Amino acid sequence: MSILLETTEGNIVIDLDYKNHPTLSWNFLRLCQLNHYFFSPFYGLHKDHLVSCGLPNYPLETENYAACHYVCPEPGISKEDNIEVIVPVVEDDHLTHDMGKVSFVASKHLDKTVVGSEFTISLTSKILDIDTSHHIPFAVVVEGFDTLQTINIAAVDTSGRFVNDIRITHVHTIHDPFRKTIGLDQAIRVAVPTALQIENSRFSRSETAGEDSSTVQALSLELIGDLHHYKAKPSPTTLFVARLNPITTEDSLSVIFGRFGQVVRSTIIKNFAFVELESEKQVEEAYNALHGGCVIDGYEVVVDFSQSVRGRR
Repeated sequence: MSILLETTEGNIVIDLDYKNHPTLSWNFLRLCQLNHYFFSPFYGLHKDHLVSCGLPNYPLETENYAACHYVCPEPGISKEDNIEVIVPVVEDDHLTHDMGKVSFVASKHLDKTVVGSEFTISLTSKILDIDTSHHIPFAVVVEGFDTLQTINIAAVDTSGRFVNDIRITHVHTIHDPFRKTIGLDQAIRVAVPTALQIENSRFSRSETAGEDSSTVQALSLELIGDLHHYKAKPSPTTLFVARLNPITTEDSLSVIFGRFGQVVRSTIIKNFAFVELESEKQVEEAYNALHGGCVIDGYEVVVDFSQSVRGRR
């Protein structure tokens, strides 16, 4: 089960260890699907150690909520005060000690270990340096180490906050092994930066000097690639294709998806792509045929409905 995070500095693909860590994986996956992490900044950089993320309104420590704050949890998943998820003691660390380990920041509540939405990503293989009593691993980064390196060397102030924001701009679910959560669709947050996020955003001085709040908002929207379409819903005629072979081209995707209708455009971004067809019917036919078993240039790819509005340009 994988999650693709698009950030302002590149993409990060995270594999969730849902078999050994079902509670933590469910929590992270549902928070991603709820757009809880949308436009969330990275912060708290400890160079060559770790970086934090998961508080949408940082530097305010608000909305550190688990998914059960918004939707009913899966059977067997316990919650505390509808804000945090209780982590079962049996969830031991089965993950290797490598760079890119993803962990929830844990705390104690009435002698129970609980987590919200805040997480960290290790920037070193020396994971033993991290206080595991407060960081509970549940996933690993499998692609995007160049992005982690960019984060690791970025300029920060004395508090570890980035001088220029690095934010999550889009989140894609590559695979969801859990049962459909009741009320999930109704609870999804609109993918638009909030007034609080815009107010707390950091841009280079050359971009914002002398500008009013509307210009800052425009810069925020431009960062997420949706300046002219920030009120638009995900395109119903666009499919998301992940885990592509580096040799795969946009022309080859057009040929493959052209079997189901006219391809308006195909756009490859590193190892994933957006393929836009003429109609929703064509998209449905392509999805039904290719979802769950499509091999392109020797790679088994993932085909899913797009959660981005990029295909509408």
